[in-house]
Amino acid sequence: MERGVKLDKWGYKVTTSSQACISAINAYYLQVLSFGRQKCVILEAVAHDKDCALANILAAHFLYASNPSQAASLLEASKSQLEQATLYEKLVFDAISYLMSRDRDDEVACELHSKLLKEFPRDLVSLKRAQLLCFHMGRPDLSLSLVHQVLPQNEEESYVHGMLAFPLLELGHVKDAEEAARRGLEINKQDIWAQHDLCHVFQYECRFIEAVEFMEGCSSSWSSCSSFMLTHNWWHVALCYLEGHAPIERVLEIYDHHMWNELNKTNAVSAEVYINAVALLLRLCVHGKMDIIGNHLKILAECLTDQANWYIDWQLDVLTVWALAKAGEFSKAEDLLNGLENRISRMNKKKQQLKQRGIVLAEALYAYGKGNDKRGLELLGPDFDANDFKMIGASDEQLDVFNEVWYTMLLNAGEAMRAIEVIEKRIKKREGFPFLWRLLEKGYKLANRPEAAKVANEKARALESSVHHCELGVVNIVLGSCLHHFVTPLKFTIPGEVFMTTIGYSNCVGLVPSLLLYPEPTPAWLDQLFQAAPPEVMAILQNQKELHEQSLNPKSTDQPHRGSRTSKPDTLTVELFLHLNGVVGQLFITSGSEPVCVHLEEPGAWDLSKGELWDPSS
Repeated sequence: MERGVKLDKWGYKVTTSSQACISAINAYYLQVLSFGRQKCVILEAVAHDKDCALANILAAHFLYASNPSQAASLLEASKSQLEQATLYEKLVFDAISYLMSRDRDDEVACELHSKLLKEFPRDLVSLKRAQLLCFHMGRPDLSLSLVHQVLPQNEEESYVHGMLAFPLLELGHVKDAEEAARRGLEINKQDIWAQHDLCHVFQYECRFIEAVEFMEGCSSSWSSCSSFMLTHNWWHVALCYLEGHAPIERVLEIYDHHMWNELNKTNAVSAEVYINAVALLLRLCVHGKMDIIGNHLKILAECLTDQANWYIDWQLDVLTVWALAKAGEFSKAEDLLNGLENRISRMNKKKQQLKQRGIVLAEALYAYGKGNDKRGLELLGPDFDANDFKMIGASDEQLDVFNEVWYTMLLNAGEAMRAIEVIEKRIKKREGFPFLWRLLEKGYKLANRPEAAKVANEKARALESSVHHCELGVVNIVLGSCLHHFVTPLKFTIPGEVFMTTIGYSNCVGLVPSLLLYPEPTPAWLDQLFQAAPPEVMAILQNQKELHEQSLNPKSTDQPHRGSRTSKPDTLTVELFLHLNGVVGQLFITSGSEPVCVHLEEPGAWDLSKGELWDPSS
């Protein structure tokens, strides 16, 4: 084939006569930047032109971790075509081939990418590759320098502002990061990385409701994401629910349906799911939920005993050591630790010094998993700060769980004064995080400071009760054959500015459903809501008021679902999704006047004819 030159997505020259090859390369670029699950499209570029140097080196990098032998062959194929290659292709080859070399110097690899980007600043995929390298070096400063280097040529481009926001976050420039993320979303609202960056901002500032609403609103755009990015974004959502003190059932629902279910897909990458799954379970463990997540951890630990999932990612290895130890797989955990030590021994001195911290962290997590808090504290030392461990390839948000582990071990070991000192320092940055106040309360109690403990308790309770969002889930109310009517109160809070409730019911023979909301037992409060509600909510409130009035009027001929009683229990399902803030009130579900009140502590199934808990399985 006569060699020609075509332009890629960036407008840079590529030696090929195949438009199909260029199209596949451009498709690969988009997959990388959008965290897509079809990055294998780069192999089509090689199929269309086996002599294209750029296609071969990009394919080699794609296969480097999963198929080293094929990656090596592709690298050699690219190298053999360099004489005919353009300057752009040669610089991409230099950067990637060194990145794939054994015992590379990461700083040299970063410099080669910087050289490439100085000549060809529109190549955002090379920027992304370089930023990933910086991430695993624990060098957000280098990452920020690289994106600033190319920003003038890419101000209006998709994806670049999300790539700017992340290192800003890691360097503590939260407001600048928020501005960059929002700019990225103005250009492309489906920029997954910019969405992710904005969620980081919300979490850091304890704006949990905003984070959940924003991310769940974006979630429809994640279906084509890689296993990692899909489950990682849902990890963020689950974490916001957890840190915002939502019901634990909601957190586990996300784990089960949005994270673990990813493994059912034929093109799922298991290790990419496991890293987010085990990270969430560690959080839940630290938050005292082991009695709830025991089976989840057992299943995950069984998967993590497979050594095919080891040595892929440092963060995953550290978390795996904890999971195996906590699940009682001590020999497997020790095998992984020994394997990590062996790998470090083969690194150059500079990298050994850097990665040795990761070993220390893994050993401390092993001790924590076994319940040996004293040993864990010895390993981490008195001045531990998880942000010093970025070299395992973890963000500040991902690392923060290790701080929580440290606080917990300090408290468990009775080192109350040190625990109080470090938790108070952390609270200054995240004052709106209820769990930190609970830890501080425990520290004050251990230190015999009852007044301080009372203040911490009140602060925690205030944060927990004023959470801006709460999803109560589904309440199944089982109606028996009975003559009297009933009311079921559920405590919750209502905002002045935002209010939305969806009500669904089925098979409700002999039942008139209605919804009445008030902080005091009077329907007059519903009229007050009309004054504060936005226009789009007016119709919902009006309908609820009319239903309530109908339910209190047994002579009305317009009552819905009116019929004779039956001895067979009927089910009313009330699905509540409430945006909560402010006044404490009650939700009353009524079927008529003169109700019998049954207090419902938690969403569940109740036989209201008996006024007691009803077990659906009985």
